[in-house]
Amino acid sequence: MTTARRFNLTAVLAVVAVADLVLHRLIERLFLPQQPTGLARLAGEAGRFAFHLGGVLGLVLVALTLYSNMRQGDIFPRSMRFAVAIVGLFFVVTAGTAVLALHVIERHSAMVHLIKTSHAFLALFIVMATWRAPGPVRAKAGVTLFALAAMLHAVALFCDQMTWGRLFPTELARTAEICALAAGALSPLLLAPDPISGKRGLAGAAVGVVTLGLLLAGLLVRFDLVQMLALYGFRLDIPQLATPGAVTYVAMVIASFVGLSISIVWNLAEGGGARLVGYGLLLVGAAGYLTVAPNQILFATCGLLALAAGTIRPVTDTMAPPAAGL
Repeated sequence: MTTARRFNLTAVLAVVAVADLVLHRLIERLFLPQQPTGLARLAGEAGRFAFHLGGVLGLVLVALTLYSNMRQGDIFPRSMRFAVAIVGLFFVVTAGTAVLALHVIERHSAMVHLIKTSHAFLALFIVMATWRAPGPVRAKAGVTLFALAAMLHAVALFCDQMTWGRLFPTELARTAEICALAAGALSPLLLAPDPISGKRGLAGAAVGVVTLGLLLAGLLVRFDLVQMLALYGFRLDIPQLATPGAVTYVAMVIASFVGLSISIVWNLAEGGGARLVGYGLLLVGAAGYLTVAPNQILFATCGLLALAAGTIRPVTDTMAPPAAGL
């Protein structure tokens, strides 16, 4: 598969991930009746189709990307390929079992912990490979923040399963969530292409202002609706604005959404590696925070791979011909 085709597959997966977020997690769960008819039934079927299609496409993209990197080393250096191959194979098998036989997840919740653990190890390998490769430090820090949230959440789930205290897993999961919110808020500074100017800069700023306005208006007019959208769509529990801590948390959520929207527009307006970073941000954002569903974990994994490939490619492309990858 050529590089251009992989770019197209990543873009298709990003669109499907957004469709799964909007149609399946939000519209179907919050706004459709239990027995919909007409257009409502069509929207529900489209949401379920996006849910299953996203899992299959994510599985295919992860498998193809890991296989390509084992052969050509776009992301992972030779010294890491054996370990990445073992962990990647385990992740593909467990995630594939969950995607193709969803009842396994419903009956055996331990499968989720296996998928999250292998996902965390892949995130660790992605961070290590990113820091080994040449490239700007700020982009490497951005990839690390997104990956660190996934790793901390996996550790929190493991500690909770092993019953290692009550407060520690909860606080660790909270730390992972704050890390993910900080990664989104700082993404325009860390993962945006350089320089930002002209129409591209104005478009990103305009999208950020619109996002900020919609969020503030929603919190003021329909706070309950914003709570439900954040919980069902992104697994974010928005508290009542009764304490300074709650206000700070909501401000972090708003900053994260605004930062992600700006960074996505800036990167998608570019070509090459920057556009791949934009697809990665879309996938990570559509997956939500602290993901546990198999297809959402696959979205997050593909997003991290795209972020790593996009930050490495601008440098490696000037050193060698582009190889097949994301």
